[in-house]
Amino acid sequence: MTRFSTVKKFSTWSGYSESAIRTKILRNVWPENLVWFRAPDNRILIDLKGFDRWVASRAMAGGQRHHSRNNLDSSISDAGSDTNDG
Repeated sequence: MTRFSTVKKFSTWSGYSESAIRTKILRNVWPENLVWFRAPDNRILIDLKGFDRWVASRAMAGGQRHHSRNNLDSSISDAGSDTNDG
């Protein structure tokens, strides 16, 4: 596998839609020259090593901004288990 990938190929491999990838680039969620680069022909290329570093850095920093599905499910079941015996 090559280090750099087009947006289309990266979308297929990663599961991110092409639109989501472009949005992450436009919003600077994925910094230029770290996660993505512009080729000499001005095409956007995703750096697979840079993407891996971005994922690992978010995981190490506790970078989840949203509750995970498991946390949400346990919160719902905990709320439903309150019983009123009185």
